[in-house]
Amino acid sequence: MQDLDISSSLATEEETIDLKSCPSIFVLPTHISLEELHLIEGFLSRCGAPLTYDITEARLAIGKVSHKKRAALELRSKGLWTEDVLLPTEVPEPPLKRRRLEDDDKDIIVVELNWIHQSLRARQSLPLDPFIVYRGRRIPKPSSDLSSSISSPGQNVSAKQSPARSILERAKEDAASSPTPQFIPSSPRRMRATPSSPSVQGRRPKLYRASTSDFEEELSIPDPPEWVRDNVIYSCCRSTPLHPPNEDFINQLQMIKKIRVLTLDEVGVRAYSTSVASLAAYPHKIKSPEEILSLPGCENRIANLFTEWKHSKDGTLESAMPLNSDPALRVIDLFYNIWGVGAKSARDFYYQRQWRNLDDIVEQGWDSLSRVQQIGVKYYDEFLEGIPKDETEYIADTILSHAKRVRPEAGFDGKGMECIVVGGYRRGKKLSGDVDVILTHRDDRVTSNLVYDVVASLEHEGWITHTLAIHLTNTNRDQQTLPYRGESSGKPRFDSLDKALVVWQDPNFENIPSSPSSSSLPEPHPYEHQSGSHASRGKGENENASKEGLSNMKHLKQDPQDMGPNSLAELGTAAAPIAENPRRTNPNLHRRVDIIVSPFRTIGCAVLGWSGDTTFERDLRRYAKKVHNWKFDSSGIRSRDGSGGRIINLESEGKTWQERERLVMEGLGIGWRPPTERCTR
Repeated sequence: MQDLDISSSLATEEETIDLKSCPSIFVLPTHISLEELHLIEGFLSRCGAPLTYDITEARLAIGKVSHKKRAALELRSKGLWTEDVLLPTEVPEPPLKRRRLEDDDKDIIVVELNWIHQSLRARQSLPLDPFIVYRGRRIPKPSSDLSSSISSPGQNVSAKQSPARSILERAKEDAASSPTPQFIPSSPRRMRATPSSPSVQGRRPKLYRASTSDFEEELSIPDPPEWVRDNVIYSCCRSTPLHPPNEDFINQLQMIKKIRVLTLDEVGVRAYSTSVASLAAYPHKIKSPEEILSLPGCENRIANLFTEWKHSKDGTLESAMPLNSDPALRVIDLFYNIWGVGAKSARDFYYQRQWRNLDDIVEQGWDSLSRVQQIGVKYYDEFLEGIPKDETEYIADTILSHAKRVRPEAGFDGKGMECIVVGGYRRGKKLSGDVDVILTHRDDRVTSNLVYDVVASLEHEGWITHTLAIHLTNTNRDQQTLPYRGESSGKPRFDSLDKALVVWQDPNFENIPSSPSSSSLPEPHPYEHQSGSHASRGKGENENASKEGLSNMKHLKQDPQDMGPNSLAELGTAAAPIAENPRRTNPNLHRRVDIIVSPFRTIGCAVLGWSGDTTFERDLRRYAKKVHNWKFDSSGIRSRDGSGGRIINLESEGKTWQERERLVMEGLGIGWRPPTERCTR
């Protein structure tokens, strides 16, 4: 099959075709880039096709496959075993299009991706017959003793799996029936089996027999909220509390989602994020799987998992167990929790470099780490300690006092400098992973370059021990809203405000013995600016970020005490903390702090963009694009139409930042809800 440029067709084609009558569809990710995969799945969704991310639920598989044996092998690699069924061209029978596929619910057909391309050209759904590569009938997975004797993917084997076998035993059998990979697979959508990796994909959910009590509970199901009746798919349009009624079940789904993150299954992460956000917004205690099926974004898989969870003795899910029981995933999760290390690097540490703990990293690969990763290892345990609300407020007050110190004239307007604590603190969390604060002033001249001067002042007094990244993206474009087409670098960013990502430590401590957990580790290498995006949205995003701002500034070996605040900011170096007793190590915990600066003109967008949970912020941007054809960014809103990206000002009538945030939400059409109701997870 020719390698068609499907992505360009789907990206430019405005019209859709009716695919509602198609059977459930699974897109095979082989030889398809992640961007193209998203385009294909988005197109199928727009056309009404019943898209599924579980191959066991699919009746139709679409992919860049041209040979029968290859198609059967692809299905097997996803956990679906089949035997050959003759195609219509191989046996005289009515064309497949005229047959009812539901006559044999064990059949699955694989068609070329070209079917989508040709149907789009014809502006209608074409018959499947000319594009069918393979048709198979589902069979039980053969046991390990028979796997070696299977000569073709179409051979019928009736061996049954024993439900008592453990996850690790099944994983070993999967690995034994396929060649041992010598590298980490490049496809981020599904994780292929490795000798030490868990079998966590494509597992068919267990079925449970309904009891009389189940039927009684169904009769007592409360009336669904309005967003369920109206099938509201955007989480930004629903109120989601910090502790929902179904939190225990959601926590299990969060573990499965974490496994998808660690196995680079981005499609699975997105699907579980959508389901979790919907469940978290549901205001009633769920009693039956039928309730789940009524929720937007929740399909059969989630309903089956709920049934399994409800009938489990200890309130756990089998699919979530590998996160704690599988040795490989436990270590990868350990590495993933290093600030500055994403899932891809964590897997590389485990599989390629063969590291098994933090000591291995320090002893075998310290010099190969980036400076940010070295800091993440050095303060690993401290960064995982939650930050109480009173400490968060103390940090914010300290930052505000230094902002006023470096801009002493800022009070001329009667309002002065303002500091807003956002992130998890504003959503009501008792403990936050980091501290996010936004500085603002009504005069753009005050906020220009403010982040540099504030960081320099804090470094000079010893509050900041390490500057991980500094961005002046907003100052460099005269603090205007991000252009519709993005910045000249072409690299996507979660937001484009001026910001500094720093390591914070209170320099004041009593004359008491200290017990530092990381003093024996080597110091990170000299400062090299590491550009990064919104840390609370993706701590691993720094690994692929570009150097900017300070990349052309040399690190001068001077005494920080002999240099002014501006010089400190330009160099991005951390001055030595001024402690009460320099002979003792400061026992105060190191904290992660993000200092953001926004002009007051767009403070409503800035606060909104930094106050919602991850899925809330994702859907906020999707909603603005889909409903209004606008581009939402923390620096403002622009139109996507042919007007050249004109600015959409929704907050100009607001006198305070609180009023401006409300006006932005109401102007977008999502309605006002306090940040404590934006906890989508």
